[in-house]
Amino acid sequence: MAAKASSPSIMHGRTTGWTVNCSDPAERTFLIHMPFKPRKRLPAFVVPLLITVTLAKILVFLILVRYTPLVPFVGDNAADHLIPVANRLITEGRFNGPDTRPDSKVPPGYPLVLAFLMRVSPIDYRTAAVVCQMLADLLTGTALIWLASRFLAPTVAIIAGVAWLLYPPEIVISTWITAETFFTTLLICGIASLSASLHDDNAMESLLAGCVLGIATLFRGTTLLLPAMLLLPMVRIGLFRCTALFLAGFLLLVTPWAIRNRAVLNDPILVSVGFGSAFLQGSDERAFTIAGKRAAYPQMYAEAARHGVVKPPTDHESAIDHWLFEVGLLTYKERVIHRPLSLLSLTIKKVLLLWYSTESGGFNGQLLLGLCALPVVVPGLWQLWKWNGTPIATLLASVLVYFILLHVATLPLNRYMLPVYPILLLGASEWWMSLIQRHTRWRVGSDSPCSYGQEREERRFEQQ
Repeated sequence: MAAKASSPSIMHGRTTGWTVNCSDPAERTFLIHMPFKPRKRLPAFVVPLLITVTLAKILVFLILVRYTPLVPFVGDNAADHLIPVANRLITEGRFNGPDTRPDSKVPPGYPLVLAFLMRVSPIDYRTAAVVCQMLADLLTGTALIWLASRFLAPTVAIIAGVAWLLYPPEIVISTWITAETFFTTLLICGIASLSASLHDDNAMESLLAGCVLGIATLFRGTTLLLPAMLLLPMVRIGLFRCTALFLAGFLLLVTPWAIRNRAVLNDPILVSVGFGSAFLQGSDERAFTIAGKRAAYPQMYAEAARHGVVKPPTDHESAIDHWLFEVGLLTYKERVIHRPLSLLSLTIKKVLLLWYSTESGGFNGQLLLGLCALPVVVPGLWQLWKWNGTPIATLLASVLVYFILLHVATLPLNRYMLPVYPILLLGASEWWMSLIQRHTRWRVGSDSPCSYGQEREERRFEQQ
């Protein structure tokens, strides 16, 4: 018999209550379990294609470094913390100590990579770092294709992976001495592993996902609270054992560094400090840029001191970061009291800045970032909304919402949002291919989560 619109899906003997909103009104609400088994084998040229694109990027970069003034970009954070810590790891065998507390502003992951590259290539370690980051992008593209091919048409999956390798802002950021590229790779690999564990009810995959996400957090503390956000899609399906192992894997990687910070620095730093400073910088639009914060901070500090919020007499970075957070919080309180309507305009502005802003505030750079973001962010968000209700869409949306909320609350910079652009590329690739199909005779299949899930459930109920 045909499946009814109210029929629940069945997964490992359990029923799941995911409501999917489809474009077809007749099928608008259909309880399905999104398929997570490849329907079609990916073409054999996929991996060679990704490798070829990556090698071409590396070759072009090396030629530019050899014959032009181009060099890997070293920003203030790299010059002040990342590179000095890497040198200290080599010369002294330690990350930092009571005499170098400010270096707690960076997590340990990327300095360890730099220290290894300094050992292997002391002269050209920065160039070697860029090559490794471009190889990491290759891994990100591969993981993205693997994830996408589990619930989208192979063509869409391939487009998403190749688009990531060729996405201009990511190519640029991969030439910087910064942790974003490695962090993005680990984040996407963790999400792919967690997605598989959600559908396979595989405890080891959940443990692996937690470990990978824990390593990602040791590269950027951004994801420290992400596991809490991901509990919803896991608990809702009823995978309590997988949830416990996922959290255990995450804590297994993060906790030792927190213990080390407490023992060596006598400072309760979980991974790194910096949330307070980012929160302060994001509390006033005058401080969004480097030049702006240098001009605005003295006024904000003085205003805070008049209200009794003074810098603590200590060199412990956690206390200083907490003071910066209090200054930012006071700035918000004063805004609510004296200019309440400006809080709405500030929030809207920060949401928009997420997709094109830079700390330099240059018009040309922000224009280029905005033009690159437009064909990815808008269709990507729209397609994720159309997938609303399926487990995989809930997982991806949870990660995306987490990053949006975090960086709207703190500092809205586009490079902080780049790690979730692979997720947006999944939706954007599906949307663009759907648009092409509607205006041409080219067909790539109907592997959308909505249509395939309905076909699968109808076959299941017919068999029953």
